[in-house]
Amino acid sequence: MRPASDDDPAARPAAPLPQLPGYRIVRELGRGGMAVVYLAIQEAFGREVAVKIIDTEAAADPAFRKRFARESRIVGRLNHPHVIQVHDVGEHEGRQFLAMERITGGDLEDRIADGIDCAEALRVVREIARALDYAHGKGVIHRDIKPENIL
Repeated sequence: MRPASDDDPAARPAAPLPQLPGYRIVRELGRGGMAVVYLAIQEAFGREVAVKIIDTEAAADPAFRKRFARESRIVGRLNHPHVIQVHDVGEHEGRQFLAMERITGGDLEDRIADGIDCAEALRVVREIARALDYAHGKGVIHRDIKPENIL
């Protein structure tokens, strides 16, 4: 999921931020083909989270909705140092959402573009492999491993 473009904010109209009970949406962090991710404050805990809100078109597909709910519940049970923690999953006004741990510092695609030495690359690959091994052991298949999805 790529960050929202900061090229020329004045050139594009500001879309209103979505409303989500229990969360104060602060700003958009990024968008992909089927979802937008926002920085939000989870009001019950006063913590920053990343909230992924599924696109209304994708959410209209009953098979997608069922798969998203099932996979969210499964991922919410994972507990590993290299797997993002899921804090909440739900639906509001027909749109599904997932609230998860916010990770700062960019993604692997950015780190590769900045230059990464062999030792660091090997360390990162080991961490990814450990996380995938853990997830696979729990019956979870990621389905979209790529540098921009590795934080």
